[in-house]
Amino acid sequence: NIFSLEKHYSYQINSDLEAKLRENLLSHYITLSKAEFNIEKEALLSKYNINLGRQSISYQKINFLITLSIGFITLAITKLDFFLIFFAAFEQISFLTVILVAFIYSFTNLLFIFYQATKIRSFGTMKFSDLKSSNNKEFELFWHIYYDWQQVKRKADYFASFLEYGIKWLIITLVILFFIFLLISKKGSVICIY
Repeated sequence: NIFSLEKHYSYQINSDLEAKLRENLLSHYITLSKAEFNIEKEALLSKYNINLGRQSISYQKINFLITLSIGFITLAITKLDFFLIFFAAFEQISFLTVILVAFIYSFTNLLFIFYQATKIRSFGTMKFSDLKSSNNKEFELFWHIYYDWQQVKRKADYFASFLEYGIKWLIITLVILFFIFLLISKKGSVICIY
């Protein structure tokens, strides 16, 4: 269920996880030579940029899905004279009534997905002041790069999960709209299937 999507995915780095990540990175950093450090730093910067691109593409696709959904569903509702069909369908229980309820459910899920995906979320990044005040600037820089990569990776995964759910519910909604079109005659009268 879409209402519990965020409960299933833990995208935020809390203070306990941050402390554990920092401790693990420090113990790894101590074992690195200067050359290994430079190689790993460059690899982290590369991964950071890749995930930044992933995040941007996912967000653009979400915006495209929102535009596509609003366009298709608005067009369908205006062409179907939806409200007349809706009230006519509920005068007697029919297959169309079930389809309309399913449409409302899927459309509501789609709206909640889009709302959650576009809601402003804070994914922290490291502060430059921490680097300036550090006694071990090399490690602090390494930590900043690593932490920011972790945050961008999580945010990219976060948007990708909304994209996956959004596509799923858009397809379901469009299939239901297709069935509604099939069940409506050219004159707009309701065909009841028992």
